[in-house]
Amino acid sequence: MADKIIIPQFGANIEEAVIIEWLVSEGDLVEMGDPIVVVETIKSAMEIEAEDDGKILQIIHRSGKHNVGSVIGFIGDEDESLIEKEG
Repeated sequence: MADKIIIPQFGANIEEAVIIEWLVSEGDLVEMGDPIVVVETIKSAMEIEAEDDGKILQIIHRSGKHNVGSVIGFIGDEDESLIEKEG
């Protein structure tokens, strides 16, 4: 089952982050701890890491400002497809 890639909570007063750059593409295999996307808050730029091993199934937001907790993509099993994830 696919897991959500979300904008995490970076600090108590930080409510938004800007996606600067995806370090992976859809279909790429990643391992837990691999940096996958760079985001910037009002304080600094940070990398979001993969929370599990898997395949980048879908990138929903490629850039722009998003609220903490927003889903920006999906990661799943290597043999999982987008149709299975969406169904």
